[in-house]
Amino acid sequence: MERRMPYAAAARTVRPRRRTVPFVGALTAAGLVLAGCAGADPETPATSTTSPASSAPTSSSPAATTSAPTSTSTSATGAPDSTLPAGPLGEAAAWVLPLLEPGGADLTEAQATERFTPEFLTQAPIAQLNPILGQFRAFGPWTVSEVQEQSRTAAVLVLTSDTSPPLALSISVDDAGLIDGLLFQPHVERDPATSLGALQAEVDGLGTETSLLALPITDAASCDTDPGAAGLALRVDEARPMGSIFKLYVLGAVVDAVAAGTLSWEETLTLSDDVRSLPSGQLQNEPTGTPVTVQDAAAGMIAISDNTATDLLIQRLGRPAVEQAMADLGMADPAANRPLLTTRNLFQLGWGTPDRTPEWVAADEAGRRALLDGLPGGPLAIDPLTVTTVVWPDGLEWFATARDICRAHLALSDRAGTPAGEPLTEILTANPGGIDPAQWPSVAFKGGNSPGVVAGSWLATDADGERFLVVFQTASTDPGAVPLEPQLVGVAQDALTLLAG
Repeated sequence: MERRMPYAAAARTVRPRRRTVPFVGALTAAGLVLAGCAGADPETPATSTTSPASSAPTSSSPAATTSAPTSTSTSATGAPDSTLPAGPLGEAAAWVLPLLEPGGADLTEAQATERFTPEFLTQAPIAQLNPILGQFRAFGPWTVSEVQEQSRTAAVLVLTSDTSPPLALSISVDDAGLIDGLLFQPHVERDPATSLGALQAEVDGLGTETSLLALPITDAASCDTDPGAAGLALRVDEARPMGSIFKLYVLGAVVDAVAAGTLSWEETLTLSDDVRSLPSGQLQNEPTGTPVTVQDAAAGMIAISDNTATDLLIQRLGRPAVEQAMADLGMADPAANRPLLTTRNLFQLGWGTPDRTPEWVAADEAGRRALLDGLPGGPLAIDPLTVTTVVWPDGLEWFATARDICRAHLALSDRAGTPAGEPLTEILTANPGGIDPAQWPSVAFKGGNSPGVVAGSWLATDADGERFLVVFQTASTDPGAVPLEPQLVGVAQDALTLLAG
């Protein structure tokens, strides 16, 4: 019998790695994604849509490139091409590409086991892989028009076809050359902004439901200071959905409990069906009774936005502790998030029992608490393909202003300098959210998305120790109207570069 890696061990392998990692911040969604794990953990289960570029996925997306793209023009079929990356990464890409071509055969179990990591196949079993690959065959043949090498183990291939808009195929391999990440999504063409004014124009073009805060951090009051010509503050006092960014406040409640002596980073929590949520993450795949330390749960919650790890921590802390952390970390209106939803609660009310949404909307805080207390335990019977409707206008989300999120980052940064907060820096910087680690050696990142919602927050430190912060939030009642995460990451990267001069 194969021995599965415990979740705690898997979380530890994620935290120290500093290679380029995809933008991770989703709750979950149906999108053009084949979910993998290891050092570049994506957010969502493998699902399918009607066309390879028909909608904006709300799953994790490829990181910003860390080297100049190499232009190519080669058939996607056939033997490994010299334009593909060298070594195991190129060999893996050359193996995947023919699977997308018209007439290509479905994968067998033996082929999948030989080419993918066990963790990848846990999240994206062959029964889900083959239908998705079949979609792309219908729109082939494909041509590799561009290769963007991110590291020796990760790259993005831009694929073009006469019958489909361009696709971005993100692929990564582990140290043994097995594929541990595979992501398809529409390719985003975007010219880098050359000035803060140009960046403002781009963000304004996304509509009034978008906020951007970009500024240097000089002291504790920076989040509430008008940056003037030194930054941008666009609609930063309007509360908007923040998706999984709310997990920063769960992390704050954890470290405050450790400081108070009521919790320790080494304490072991136990997974149960009553707390098990849906992806993003890995812990939802582990068996009931799996032990997880508080530190490993916190690491998974931030680095791969693990929903079940988040809810396990909330269960241990209690809702009131996280609600208090929202106030303690500087949220201007923490009452907007009372009672606190767990990720499981959001799935249940938003997509599991949508007939109860009017009850949630009409209830006061006490009524909402009673509603949450009455939700059933046990495994969730929710098809991820149904998690596509927009629910945030009904208050089914977590809400904050851009300035709130800025204050939360600074509060956690302060706590990282205390004995209780010693693990925080490692936890917050494990995934740089697509920002180039060569330019920014330390990036504390948390992103979030759900249908109609995309958000990201970065507190970046350069080689000289100067700090800069970017918060981007956008929401729409049309899930196809929000920008793709590559654009979000591009805005953040450009903002940081321009702020640093």
